[in-house]
Amino acid sequence: MNQQITFLSDGDDKLPKLISYLNPDTQYLLDWFYITMRIRIILIKQMVRGLGRKYQQIQEDSLKQIKRIKCYLWHGNVFMVLELIDLVIDILEIVQLDDKASKEFNKLLKIVRELESYISNNESYIPNY
Repeated sequence: MNQQITFLSDGDDKLPKLISYLNPDTQYLLDWFYITMRIRIILIKQMVRGLGRKYQQIQEDSLKQIKRIKCYLWHGNVFMVLELIDLVIDILEIVQLDDKASKEFNKLLKIVRELESYISNNESYIPNY
């Protein structure tokens, strides 16, 4: 009854309420695995590279910022993570205004926006891993 319990979760918004109902002293954390899977979608599938040669510098900058995001997330610095995600979104939106964006590009922008939403919704559950 008095034992401290830590739950690792994928970020489902219903879980913290359930956990606090079961045991108010329970700690709830976002599992690192689920965070990195969202970042891997961007990096491993190389969606950023789908922008084409015309935007090579933007590709490199975006990839660099995404790698920095992962580092800041590992250390629990959510403020910097959200700042960098906003920067990446701004960069991608400039490209979108400049040129008719491909389906892959629009998909990338959507995924980065979803990452921003996911991190901001779960920021209080992201520790310094």
